[in-house]
Amino acid sequence: MKHHLAMLIAAASLLAASLPAETNGLRVLTYNIHIGRGLDGRYDLARIARVIREADADLVALQEVDRGTRRSQGDDQAAELARLLPGYTPFFAQAMPHDGGSYGVCVLSRLPVQSTRAVSLPGGGGCGPRAAAVLEVSFAGAPLTFVGTHLENANREMRLRQAQALEAAVPLAPDARAILAGDFNAPPDQAALAPLTNRWRVTWAGPPGLSYPAGAPEIAIDHVWSHPAAWADGVRCEVIAEPVASDHRPVRATWPGR
Repeated sequence: MKHHLAMLIAAASLLAASLPAETNGLRVLTYNIHIGRGLDGRYDLARIARVIREADADLVALQEVDRGTRRSQGDDQAAELARLLPGYTPFFAQAMPHDGGSYGVCVLSRLPVQSTRAVSLPGGGGCGPRAAAVLEVSFAGAPLTFVGTHLENANREMRLRQAQALEAAVPLAPDARAILAGDFNAPPDQAALAPLTNRWRVTWAGPPGLSYPAGAPEIAIDHVWSHPAAWADGVRCEVIAEPVASDHRPVRATWPGR
């Protein structure tokens, strides 16, 4: 009897390992952390880490991240958040040098990381350059591309150029699974984001959630996108009610199974 039970458990484990991604489930978070400074003026990475921990995401895209700047006490924020969040692998992509260090975006992964690369996005005309962090991870026994980015806030033409550059920099096969997350500084239907809609589908099932400013959100600018588009079916996307830790609220997308 014990031998039979052991065989059943082993078979169940093998079956679980081979189940498609939809059954295994996946949780993704995007969060503009405002270099760790909350609306109360306090610099507190431990508070940011607590928000991320409570969101319980497998993949995290963070924007407005510092490395070694004077304004952030010389902290390598990506490394410090990974220290505060055991189990996550960090990757920082510099957008530009700033204040004695670097400023950019970061992604965190609880999934096995196969490769990482940084993508530079254009700036100019008074607009700073931006960046994207690209991870290749393993999910449910198959490859998954995860992209975290932050687009221009004040200039729509530059935002369009950055969206075009991002599309060109991340080639994907039609059936390749990928997730794009970040602060796009625009609602998903804005013309400046039109290059993304050729291949990606935003995971909001209805009107996009309001995420900025954190104290009393008025606009929807933080999003999670899916490729292929049909993979967004059944995803639950929500704004997390965190009004103080940053000037944005986090947005979480949950694929079926979680």
